Amino acid sequence: MDCDMTSKIKAIQRDNAVKNEGIIYKHPAFITTRHLFDVKQALYDTHIITHKSIPLLINKDKQEAKKIDKKSRQMFKKTIIAAQSLHEIKLNKILDEGDQIDYFFCDLCGNYTVKNAYWFYKHRHFFADGCRLPLTVQVLHRKTEWHKAILEITKASKNYILPDVREMISQAKDIGFFGLSYELILNLSTQLNALFVSLPDKKIVLRSITVYKNSDINTMAKEMAYLDIVLYDKKFDNKTYGKFMNCIKEYQRHTKGTILKKKKRGRKKKVKPVLTYAQRLNISTKRDLRKLELRGVKAAITRLAKQNNTKVSSVIGGIRREVTMRYRKTG
Repeated sequence: MDCDMTSKIKAIQRDNAVKNEGIIYKHPAFITTRHLFDVKQALYDTHIITHKSIPLLINKDKQEAKKIDKKSRQMFKKTIIAAQSLHEIKLNKILDEGDQIDYFFCDLCGNYTVKNAYWFYKHRHFFADGCRLPLTVQVLHRKTEWHKAILEITKASKNYILPDVREMISQAKDIGFFGLSYELILNLSTQLNALFVSLPDKKIVLRSITVYKNSDINTMAKEMAYLDIVLYDKKFDNKTYGKFMNCIKEYQRHTKGTILKKKKRGRKKKVKPVLTYAQRLNISTKRDLRKLELRGVKAAITRLAKQNNTKVSSVIGGIRREVTMRYRKTG
């Protein structure tokens, strides 16, 4: 897919993300660029936000964030700028007490990583009941370490069961440019499983899916998915789930962002072979037994006997037996 087609598809995703559904959002959030295409469209075209809305605008690049801050001041009475990656933001420090995000265009354009999942889990109480969550993620292969870890830890937690995401995906409206094949559904389930894990006290309603290619001149085209999601509050046993998430946090701490420990690649430790008495004294034939009468060899035998806490006669007897056995085998 060429870049022009990809740009058109992204524009269509943006249209879907900011579509007017009869709700005006007071505390929206956007992962955006300095152009503010999605924010402008939401404010001027579809009117899902107003000048009185207090948007949280996220961009990890500090220079971009400065430009966003300058432009957004002309659009809103108050804005919150976060010049950080999503997983670094602390909502309790930047939102006023009692405020909740009611709309979040989470344009990740990449994987729903462990760090993102844990961020959503820590800040799940900052998402309002009925929060609209348009989400763009990269379609992963189902056999990722992240996915394996989720399934492993889920099995260990008897009171938490992952929903049947494959059925949910197959029932969602497909507004995509590529068909939702069985293989694609399996791959998308990785991202949805991670989302369910990070939002245990939310009912996640998946309304539609769009699958497209994210082309770039300098990188290979990657399969991307746009998920139209709404979050509703639900009751859940937080104590049980807290243990579940602690396991994930523990995995993350020890693996520096990856969820399962990777095998350390390095040189194997060489195991020194255990030498026999005869090998240590370089005695291999019957003729070599004459060395036992030498003063230096006698001193070495005495040292060996002390090291192994045995008698000198036992060391000499062992040497003679070994040489005799070796002679019998060779001829």
